[in-house]
Amino acid sequence: MLKEFLFASSMIIAMTVAAASAQAQSVSPVPYTPNKVVSFYVGGHPDDVELFMGKSIIDDMKANPTGKKVFVITTAGDGGLGFEGGSSSSYWAARAAGHVDAVTFMFSFASRAATDPVTTYVSQNGYTLARTVISNDIVMYNFLLPDSSIQGLYTTPLAKVTALDNLRTFSKDSMTATLQAIIRSEAPIATKIWLNLMDPNSANNPGDHPDHMYSSKFFLDATATVDFACVGNTFYKTYVMSQLAENLSTTDKYAHAGTFAAVQTGMLKHTRGMSWEADHLAWLGKHYITGSNQPKGVCTF
Repeated sequence: MLKEFLFASSMIIAMTVAAASAQAQSVSPVPYTPNKVVSFYVGGHPDDVELFMGKSIIDDMKANPTGKKVFVITTAGDGGLGFEGGSSSSYWAARAAGHVDAVTFMFSFASRAATDPVTTYVSQNGYTLARTVISNDIVMYNFLLPDSSIQGLYTTPLAKVTALDNLRTFSKDSMTATLQAIIRSEAPIATKIWLNLMDPNSANNPGDHPDHMYSSKFFLDATATVDFACVGNTFYKTYVMSQLAENLSTTDKYAHAGTFAAVQTGMLKHTRGMSWEADHLAWLGKHYITGSNQPKGVCTF
């Protein structure tokens, strides 16, 4: 009964989120914003941060309502279906829309008026990337790399991976440099940058998806140099949570279910089916942090 009640309640909540279609514009520089503490939430797929970091994001929205939050998703989560001609009803487009709707829903906990999501195109390390923004402080990037491609990009010598839209081809080094460019441009005067990552250590987070693990490893490599000394990390369990007990309060469970319901409504708007099924529902009501590392110094980029 709890799952059914959460579903009904959260669908009503999520339906209140107005997430307009992104408006593409010409390439422009990343706007300057004077946030001194910037949080990054990193996922391998478009629903990862919602499922595995949702409580942290909502807590961040409440505690730092005007603080900058940057969401970076590395793959399109296309499930092997590819670009599907770029159709708005494609699986990857539906998942991308669900992510934007869910982030918009989580932003509502900041108790601020939200602007409609607006997408412009910016240059990062010579690559053109879509940058979607809500109310100036909430920023979303999606690299649109093919599902399950991150491990090979990271581990195979001389590997290159092309995004689904065929507009970007990355090597391991250029992917790392592009992540560095995003961090520098989104946090130009930050005194503290916080990376929220799915734990790539299989001892802490067994059975995880390679896209999760290697997306985190890319970010850890990108911030390993001394000029990123103001960067700290928090690590999260993912798939293994299905085997663990629910540990969220009733209020937080409702918020978690509402967030995932917003993912579903975004997908439905693009005529794709929902992922409201046992495998995904097994992660709701749960939030497990495996550890964190405090910043070691001052960023000098």
